[in-house]
Amino acid sequence: MLSTKRIDLLLDIGKGDDILGGNTYTYLISETGNILVDSKKDIFNQSTIFSQPYFDDSDLEKVAHSLASQQDITSSFVYGGEQYQALLKSIGTNNWYLFSVNMLEDSNLFAD
Repeated sequence: MLSTKRIDLLLDIGKGDDILGGNTYTYLISETGNILVDSKKDIFNQSTIFSQPYFDDSDLEKVAHSLASQQDITSSFVYGGEQYQALLKSIGTNNWYLFSVNMLEDSNLFAD
């Protein structure tokens, strides 16, 4: 059942369907930070999370260490004059992560 839910979520990401409430861009990320699957509605057009705008240059070493040690990461950044929140969460398979990004004003990504 868990594998089926993961596959459905990955298919939704690729189709660009509403993920986590619909205001979220979601990506499947490799342990090296490469974007394996992205949404067709992606506005950032990057092939790795180590490209701008996701993380400041000063945070890249910390991000690489967190990926290597399977630690979750939260951050925020500005793109196109809008503030975004990001969550990088291990999915527990193949050292892959889900990377979810949404606009701060629409965000409930980090809600209790």
